[in-house]
Amino acid sequence: MKKFGEGENPQENTVEEKEGVIKTKADQLAEEFEADKNYSAAAEAYKKADDTVKAQEMWKKQAELWLELALEDKDTLNYYSEAAQAYEEAGATVMAKEIREKQAELWINHNNCYSEAARNYEKAGDTVKAQEMWRKEAELRVTNNYYTGAAEAYEKAGDTVKAQEMWRKQAEVWEADRDYYVEAARNYEKAGDTVKAQKVWEELADLLEVNDYHYSAAARAYEKAGDIAKAKDTWIKAAKEFETDKNYTEAAEAYEKADDTAKAQEIWAKLAKEFEADKTYSAAARAYEKAGDIAKAKDTWIKAAKEFEARGAYLYAAEACVKAGDTAKAQGAWRKLAEACVKADDTPNAAEAYEKAGDTVKAQEIWVKLAKKFEAEGNYLYAVRNYEKAGDTAKTQEMWRKLAEEFETDKNYTEAAEAYEKAGDTAKTQEMWVKLVEAYEKDGYIAMAKKIRRKLVEA
Repeated sequence: MKKFGEGENPQENTVEEKEGVIKTKADQLAEEFEADKNYSAAAEAYKKADDTVKAQEMWKKQAELWLELALEDKDTLNYYSEAAQAYEEAGATVMAKEIREKQAELWINHNNCYSEAARNYEKAGDTVKAQEMWRKEAELRVTNNYYTGAAEAYEKAGDTVKAQEMWRKQAEVWEADRDYYVEAARNYEKAGDTVKAQKVWEELADLLEVNDYHYSAAARAYEKAGDIAKAKDTWIKAAKEFETDKNYTEAAEAYEKADDTAKAQEIWAKLAKEFEADKTYSAAARAYEKAGDIAKAKDTWIKAAKEFEARGAYLYAAEACVKAGDTAKAQGAWRKLAEACVKADDTPNAAEAYEKAGDTVKAQEIWVKLAKKFEAEGNYLYAVRNYEKAGDTAKTQEMWRKLAEEFETDKNYTEAAEAYEKAGDTAKTQEMWVKLVEAYEKDGYIAMAKKIRRKLVEA
């Protein structure tokens, strides 16, 4: 058997050979990155090679590097963020939380950067401290007359009353300038002052309609002002203007907004005929639907399906048949798509297409074939997914057990417990949780250990 890359036509190699080479290359790359101390790249490469344990080990090393840099360069606080994120990737959530709290304290001492401190407390899960920081940030922004920013900060601090007060102040600033009426109206809305907001929207609508002839924008402003009758009148003006300019799609939509269904459908029917004459059948079918001509729409979807099928676009052909209400033709198109996927070695998509074609037996046959391939490679995670799709409960549980055993060997007790649970082994699940508790207690993570012990008792 030729190896991938040999010969004149590498495309002829099987999917299995290609995946084997990709995995080998990922391993090689990971080792090279690790040797160069490029631990984040190594972690990503190990992840692609399905080596979760090594990936987490690399993230931990990367975190330690970032932490060293943070301690060396006290002016660059972002190193702490990088370290915390890397610890999270490594599964060391307690360490990540401690670093984020440390960074938050440093931000407070670093030119009163309360917003940065708040974000760090949020990531550390300390809502009370985060809200305290947002309040301080809001007060700082008020002193600089930055009312929008102050309102947003008060909202994050959970103080709705103060936030609305700030939105009102900003609205009053915007209202003084007609160029900022939109912003003023929106700020009054955020301040909870509907009456004032509607007044500003009305003023804006009048300006747009009378002075600028921007009928669409004026109609939207009248809607926001609550003047529906005036809005509909203005949508009619907008629709006529669009129709004069031969912008028929916009005209039809404007007539719909004006509740003039008859006129809107007349325009959609006109558009549909133009699309059909140009053999743009999908667009024509949609336009016929909007024109209310369902029979014509279905006929046109069939035309679209035939065109798609002639081009080998079986997915679009199937979808067009579904819209035409022709289930038999849709299943035929799905089957052709499945067969095309098989020829292209795209077995997962082939299985899904067979399912949509109503051929469950063929679909399950492919899922089982894929599952066995992954099982033979020792890739139990992909194997379990495919056995699940094939509906083979016994083999699914068997794969979960093999995964659980791997996790247990690597001392990844959380993953092991979850995998044993999916394998239906309650005793081993409990055993893994106990081992995790013992590991946390040994490493000094007493709070985490207690939390899991409580869950075990409650269960």
